[in-house]
Amino acid sequence: MAEIPPHLIPQNVRPCFVGLFLKGPRWTAHDGAGLHELEQSHLAFLRSITEQGFCTLAGSLVDGGRLQGLTVLVAATKEEAERVLGADPAVQAGHLACEVHPAVLPSLEGVVKYATTTSAVLQ
Repeated sequence: MAEIPPHLIPQNVRPCFVGLFLKGPRWTAHDGAGLHELEQSHLAFLRSITEQGFCTLAGSLVDGGRLQGLTVLVAATKEEAERVLGADPAVQAGHLACEVHPAVLPSLEGVVKYATTTSAVLQ
């Protein structure tokens, strides 16, 4: 096999974990009792783990499928990443389930800017 020229090798890559949020066993898309509060708790949790340095990227998938969102986590082990995401109130309530997968991705450190309101994200 031919050697890959250095200029073609991605720079600044690091090991991380991708967390996939799936519809959980108690999923509901209807605005039933407590759903709004649960979604607010989920978003507050994501902000908290971002501020703690665990989460470098998080977002929703809006095609209505089984997969509802994803996050990129910096953690020492897969077990730590599973523990962190397992503390999400939406996961604990069974509204969401979470899968964690090891990955190697470019670092987003110093690149990603976080919006402070939903309206800033939607503009």
